[in-house]
This record gives sequence, C-alpha cells and structure tokens, in this order.
Amino acid sequence: MLPVLLFPSGWTVGAVLLVLAGLACADAALAPSPRSLRIERAMPRSVRLGERATARLFVRNTGPRRFRGTLRDGWQPSAGARATRFALDVPPGERRAVPVELAQKGRGESRVLRTTP
Repeated sequence: MLPVLLFPSGWTVGAVLLVLAGLACADAALAPSPRSLRIERAMPRSVRLGERATARLFVRNTGPRRFRGTLRDGWQPSAGARATRFALDVPPGERRAVPVELAQKGRGESRVLRTTP
C-alpha cells in the first residue's frame, strides 16, 4: 500500500497488483500438495467408559517437498478427544506419529468423521 500512497496513479495500483499476483502464484507453485500425505491410524482395541486411551495417527509425506501445516482429526464429541488440531512438520519421505488422547464419554463405538491436513 505504501507505493500507492506515495505515487497515487493507476499504473502504481496495477504494478502492485501484478507483484502481488506473482507472489501468490509463486507461493502456490512452491507449496506441497496435501494429496502427498498418507495417513494411517492405530486405534486401541477397546476403551471403557470414563477411561483414557491414546490413538495414533501416522502421517507419511510421499511428496518431494517438506510439509508444514495443521492436521485436524475430526472425532465425534463422545470420543472425548482432548485436542483435534496438531502442528505438523514432515520432511519428504519421512513419517511422523501424532498421538491423540481420548476419554470415552458415551457408550457405543466412536468414529472419526474426517482427518484433514
């Protein structure tokens, strides 16, 4: 915005927009694809009502770029997941384990609705 304030003209606005569009395109081209992540889940066999358990997500990066971002694990509320969002940093070709603390609050099976990188 500073160039537009210092030199208010249509050309300045156009140049600033062009630079911003170029930066956005470069950012999109350099960002890793979430499709390059492979997610596996290890669940405890059973959890009794009121007890705690730990499920594990194993996230493997099969792409050529390092993946830095947030992983959201969408448990239903009765599973009692303490945290559902995790900071993730996975170099190419490596795998990370993410522990998910659970405290069953209701009877029946708990299901994961969706896991989103």
